[in-house]
Amino acid sequence: MRQGFGLPYLDSERVRHYERRFTAKPEYITRIFKRASWFLPSILSEVEKRGYPSEIALLPAVESAFMTDAKSHSGASGLWQFIASTGRIYDMHNNDWYDARRDPDLSTQAAMQFLGELNTRFNGDWFLSLAGYNAGGGNIEKAMRNNISRGLPTDYSSLKLRKETTDYVPKLIAFKNIVNNPEAYGVSLPKMPNRQMLQNIDAGSQINLKLLASAIDMNSKTLLFLNSAYKHGVTPPEGPHRIQVPIEKVAMAKQVMATLTPQKQMHWAQYTVKRGDVLNRISQKHKVSVNAIRQANRISGHAIHPGQVLRIPLSSQSVAMVQHNTTKTKAQNKKITHQVRKGESLWQIAQRYGVKVAQITRWNNIRAQGTLRLGQKLIIYTAT
Repeated sequence: MRQGFGLPYLDSERVRHYERRFTAKPEYITRIFKRASWFLPSILSEVEKRGYPSEIALLPAVESAFMTDAKSHSGASGLWQFIASTGRIYDMHNNDWYDARRDPDLSTQAAMQFLGELNTRFNGDWFLSLAGYNAGGGNIEKAMRNNISRGLPTDYSSLKLRKETTDYVPKLIAFKNIVNNPEAYGVSLPKMPNRQMLQNIDAGSQINLKLLASAIDMNSKTLLFLNSAYKHGVTPPEGPHRIQVPIEKVAMAKQVMATLTPQKQMHWAQYTVKRGDVLNRISQKHKVSVNAIRQANRISGHAIHPGQVLRIPLSSQSVAMVQHNTTKTKAQNKKITHQVRKGESLWQIAQRYGVKVAQITRWNNIRAQGTLRLGQKLIIYTAT
């Protein structure tokens, strides 16, 4: 990245202000770049492919602090903070299930295209292009026309812009300076491998991400963070079903997908409709959308009747709630010994007893990636 730095030098008190501000709490920088480590390799690859200055890869630090689910007061969302109207221009759809603005790959592609168009519009001036990304190209052109009418220069530093846009480029340059020479600022940046960290896999159908995280022995918060485009922690019934997983988990994830039927890729609940029930109230109770219940039960309108049994596709939030309400301690559970059969996997055993893969590995001091032996005995604590 340092080798590709190419933005002009900016001598500004605002740059120095943000250098001091960002480095006043080194843990803030550390948190940003730990999150960034998932995405920077692929973002930098896209930046280099287009011949942009590599500082552009640091722009999400300014926009979102590399938080995939960041949302601004104006409704901008994702790593690159697209507002809904701009998102639609670049085919980033948003519905009850899915917000493509929070998809790291799709939003990066859109940001690269948008920045390229702005850079052409402003004749290769990257400071004006970046200002346009923040405030809109039309607002920058208006400020330039105002300066022309007053006989003033039209470079970025000479324009009268709102404070957020005036500070926008200095923030990016401050981050660039810190990355370029962290020792000078008393900052220690986390090490980042120079390789892709994530790979997309296709679940093929709807899947609950917390269920998948458990199956591949992965922290569910991390998997949800990498895939925060899925609003409920569940891929939509009609897709997309693309999931970003760490490369080292790809083989295990594919194995899990191969052994699961679509029905087992989701947590489901059954609900018997009572007199006076309406879909909206049922959806609120289970923390899923009305459309999710409609699609799962092939309901075209709002009509339901007492005694009707509905299948409810549980969101990650509602699964967590159910698990919180039903969790028992090991001492309250029944201890059994399971003998591994031919072809069995940890995932299948966990499903059989209603526990998590991570629990089995912890109870038996084994690795999730390890190979089970025929006849191997495993201790399982299952609810009585």
